[in-house]
Amino acid sequence: MDLLDVKWDYKKGTIRQNRNVRPEDMMMTGNTFYTCAYVCPYCGKNMFKANTNGNITIKTPYGNQKILSVFACFDCEKMFSATKTGGSLGDGEYMTLTNSENVLKTFLIVEAVGLRVSNGLF
Repeated sequence: MDLLDVKWDYKKGTIRQNRNVRPEDMMMTGNTFYTCAYVCPYCGKNMFKANTNGNITIKTPYGNQKILSVFACFDCEKMFSATKTGGSLGDGEYMTLTNSENVLKTFLIVEAVGLRVSNGLF
């Protein structure tokens, strides 16, 4: 399990979902990120999701926490995650990475340890 040493900012609010994502509109980037229903709070586009299966741990004000999923908007160069292991972006608060260097560092680690996407769409 990797300890990701980057500073995540905490935000109040929820990130909305666009449940009208059609299978033919789904895309992949890298080996682990695929289009999901969550919408970037900055630009309004559907984000990409990667499942880490708990293989990444970050430091938080609440102690070390496993991240199960990472969400990314590559247009805005931002990443998001739930504030609690097993939580969702709709729980009333979320974590975000806005520093481009940290976003790239996180992307590379998730690509290395995240679950590979293998379903009938790709």
